[in-house]
Amino acid sequence: MTVFKPSYGMKRTVSKITTNCKSQEEKAIAISQWMNKNIEYKSKRFLVYRKNARQIYNDRRGICGEQSVLYVTMARLAGINANWVSMDQDEYGRKIRHACVSINLDNQRIYVDPTNNEYDIHPKKTKQWDDYEVSNLFSEIRAVNRRRTVAKILIPVLLIGGIYMFNEKTNKISELKKRVSITLEHYLE
Repeated sequence: MTVFKPSYGMKRTVSKITTNCKSQEEKAIAISQWMNKNIEYKSKRFLVYRKNARQIYNDRRGICGEQSVLYVTMARLAGINANWVSMDQDEYGRKIRHACVSINLDNQRIYVDPTNNEYDIHPKKTKQWDDYEVSNLFSEIRAVNRRRTVAKILIPVLLIGGIYMFNEKTNKISELKKRVSITLEHYLE
């Protein structure tokens, strides 16, 4: 499943905010401005997962990669050639881990950062991803985060349960911890 699947509400919004735009660039800027006003940067620390465009649109929040997914989806609805991009170095050459969008206007590549409301930025090092790669990346991240969430919830429960179920003077507690750590290693692979 692609993360770039639009909703009916998204289509209406794009139509509304781009109606009076006379060029593709005006549409791209209008989408960026709409996102700045309506989508907040927010994540829950250990429950971070990569949402699809519909979820981001409905929740009205997301991290950089998620906001870039929404921007790509909305730009495409407006007829703009847009792609998801990972940014490894910003315009000053600093190493970063960030996502933004590449749009093609009049055979010119322009980078848009919907998270920071920046248009026509000039990062030093980027990688443009195709839809399949982005969808796979988000699926993998969701799977890893589900495993980590389960591990963070189950492991303390098992250890606490072990303390009450087993006598501390026996080796049964350490055996339980050993079994749990082996299970945890398998879970997080």
